[in-house]
Parts: sequence; C-alpha cells; structure tokens
Amino acid sequence: MEKFTLKERMYLILLLFFTVTHLNLHAQRTVTSIGSGNWSNPSIWDVNEIPKLGDQVVINSQIDYDVNIFGSNALDQLIISGSGSLAIPSSNFLQIHTKVIRLANSATLDIKNGNVVVIDSIYQEGGTLTLSGGNLTIEQGDFSGGGGTLTLSGGNLTV
Repeated sequence: MEKFTLKERMYLILLLFFTVTHLNLHAQRTVTSIGSGNWSNPSIWDVNEIPKLGDQVVINSQIDYDVNIFGSNALDQLIISGSGSLAIPSSNFLQIHTKVIRLANSATLDIKNGNVVVIDSIYQEGGTLTLSGGNLTIEQGDFSGGGGTLTLSGGNLTV
C-alpha cells in the first residue's frame, strides 16, 4: 500500500474542501412567497431576500413583478400554485433558465407588457396564463399540460 506524503495529503484535503464548498454554493434552493406585494420586497419571501440565480421560486400569493432577472441571474424554475399569481405589468424582463414555469390549480400568470423567456418549457396543469401585451418566448422546449386556460389578447407568443 502506497503512503502519501504530507504535501500530497494537504493537496487532497484542499481539493476535497474546495469541491464541497463549490457544490454547496451552487445548490439549488427553494424560495417561497409568504405574502403579497412587489417581487423586490424581501419581506414577502420566506428567506427574507429576493430570489436569485438558480433559485426555484414558488408563488402562493399575489406578486407584482417589478425587477429584471435575465442572463446570468436567471431563475431555475418558477412554480405558481394554489391561488398564487404573478403579474408582469411593465416592460420588465424575466428569464427562467433551465427548467419550467409550472402553473397549478387556480394560479395565474399575467403578462401585460413584460418579457418572459423560458429556456425549457411551460407546463400548465391548471390556472390561467394571460398574454395581453409584451412577449412570451419558449426557446427550446414546449407548452404543455393537462388543463387550465390560455388567453391571448395581444403581445407575442413564440414557441
């Protein structure tokens, strides 16, 4: 059996430390709304800060989207459940990076004049998705589901 020198042991320990640290820094977390209000208000989120890069966001209340999230700040997944709703009333930009927007139960996604880009898919198992202005783009996936209502009265839907 081969023995490692002290220097080799230190390198292995440092390698293990940095690997574990890197994995913990990039671990997905779930951020859930606990109240209604503007997305930019930390007090409506269970982690007391606004969602950020890689987060899975669960909306259970009425949220007005008043920030811009795109590119390297993209969310990992957005789930609107229960009677939750997300309104995008202005020209703000929301990008969901690698997974899906999922609408459940009586949830609502209302895109009035904003821009939403989904890199993968939208799955609508219930609720209402309304596009009355702005743009909804699904870049690499599809729009599917088992129920709900899709209302298109303006804007652009690109799949």
